[in-house]
Amino acid sequence: MNRKISDYLHSRDNNFDFIRFMAALLVIFHHSFFLTPSIHEPLLTFTHDRYTIGGICVAVFFIISGFLITRSFDKNRDISTYFTARMLRIYPALMVVVFCTVFIIGPLLTTNTLYDYFTNFTTFKYYYSNTFMVSVQYWLPGIFEHNYAPKMVNGSLWTLSYELLCYCLVAAVGSIFSKKKITGIILLVLTLLVFRNKIMYGKEEIFETIFFFACGTLIYIYRQKITLNSFAALVAFVLLLVNMHYNPNYTSSMIITGIMLSYVTIFLCFVKTKHLKHFAKHGDYSYGMYIWSYLVQQMLYLYFNHLNTYVFFIVSAGITLVFAMLSWHLIEKRALKLKDNLKYKQAIARRVAQIKEKSLAVVPSLMLRK
Repeated sequence: MNRKISDYLHSRDNNFDFIRFMAALLVIFHHSFFLTPSIHEPLLTFTHDRYTIGGICVAVFFIISGFLITRSFDKNRDISTYFTARMLRIYPALMVVVFCTVFIIGPLLTTNTLYDYFTNFTTFKYYYSNTFMVSVQYWLPGIFEHNYAPKMVNGSLWTLSYELLCYCLVAAVGSIFSKKKITGIILLVLTLLVFRNKIMYGKEEIFETIFFFACGTLIYIYRQKITLNSFAALVAFVLLLVNMHYNPNYTSSMIITGIMLSYVTIFLCFVKTKHLKHFAKHGDYSYGMYIWSYLVQQMLYLYFNHLNTYVFFIVSAGITLVFAMLSWHLIEKRALKLKDNLKYKQAIARRVAQIKEKSLAVVPSLMLRK
């Protein structure tokens, strides 16, 4: 494997679906250590409390998203089409999980009376804030109050508002600036990361998510210059581990992690495999797993808090997969069909417009001949 990234983009043979699924699964693994009484999460111990498996997996999500979303916008720069596609991917499943949480699971599990539950402002703040990604609301009245991670209903939703922010940045920057200037803007974002303590203390997750998304964007922009090489990927992986274990400086460690992890991630997404390219032929369950897993794990702990961390992970992952499958086949898949129909209609409209332009160009030439 020794080709430019651009060479792989002509084929649909890739492992993006598998990598996203594994990242979602490892997020469940990560949460299992924080939702049950247990020893430290393995990566947290290895990196001296600097990195977690869940944090790295979220970074992988943003790297892949930066790469694919930038590619999508580069192929079709129509803003309405771009945002319609993004909203149809995120919102339908999110709206369902939030609705089910507030109006089905909440009333069944709350220790408050139903009157107190539904008249509490927090209930509707949770629904409004999380549905429209205004801000993340983690608590519902009387829910999971005595769990090991008390009151936290769905701790996974915090990334979605930052994902939406990144979508907006791609559209804004991509519409205004040329590719070279896009690179400059992205590098500016990386520079802001260095000064994050002076700019927005305590909000480093904003810079981290944008940073990893920007790394994926940069890889796509330089797809014709970056070569994917097995040896280079191995070196990047080793440097990634060394950096996470030995580098205590937040800024330099984060930048090195972004560069190395981005290369390793994109390499794994395009490395030739026999079966992984067909991994999602029955469904893309990664998003459903991500948005349902935390809630499922909290419900599992509520009734089975005696399970050890590893058994808890296996059981919760299995249950979450069922929810993810239902989410895909009943909601996400149908929403994506609407996106495909929209693309088809727009393609026809563009073709009709082209034919009209050609017709108008032919008429004057005929008149001149007369």
